[in-house]
Amino acid sequence: MKRITGDINIDFPLIDISNTKKYLLSIYPKYHSIMFPDSILTTENKNIITDVSYTNSIHKIYVCTMEQVNELKYGDIVVLYRTAEKGRNAEYSAVATSICVVEDVKMQNEFSSFEDFYKYASKYSVFDQKDLRYWYNKGGCKAIKMTYNAAMKRRIVRHDLIEEIGLERSQYWGFFELTDEQFQKIARKGNVNKILKNKN
Repeated sequence: MKRITGDINIDFPLIDISNTKKYLLSIYPKYHSIMFPDSILTTENKNIITDVSYTNSIHKIYVCTMEQVNELKYGDIVVLYRTAEKGRNAEYSAVATSICVVEDVKMQNEFSSFEDFYKYASKYSVFDQKDLRYWYNKGGCKAIKMTYNAAMKRRIVRHDLIEEIGLERSQYWGFFELTDEQFQKIARKGNVNKILKNKN
């Protein structure tokens, strides 16, 4: 395995875990597996995956309005959490599926117009023009650009994230920071810990 350089793209798929923050970020089922095809669940129809830029690229752009994502910085690590489908109990259907590394976070006010925002976000995003217009009109949206480093070999359901990893049931699960210990437990249980490296 090669040494960590500190450049996310050169190091891919290795992840530098030294001096980085780790977060959990939720994503709705309707976007999850189209955008992160290697993380599709065994219960899902594989035909939803199409041969387009956002499925094939290691780069992904996710758009949301959660205030807390302002905290994200280059090199931060994100555990993707696929929320439960409507009508299903989150305890055993909401799952942690993937690990990504943050390249950049752009705020809506950094774009001069919707066209500028659309040009940036559409290349690596599952969101179509209608979706992106919706988020832009909503105001305060953020475009998170990430590298898609690993699909967990073993997905971790919400119940196990709480009971075995130690995440708080009562917290807001849209976005929150993980401790180093929690992240390491997730990586081990998801069987992706071999790509984690410490530069120090």
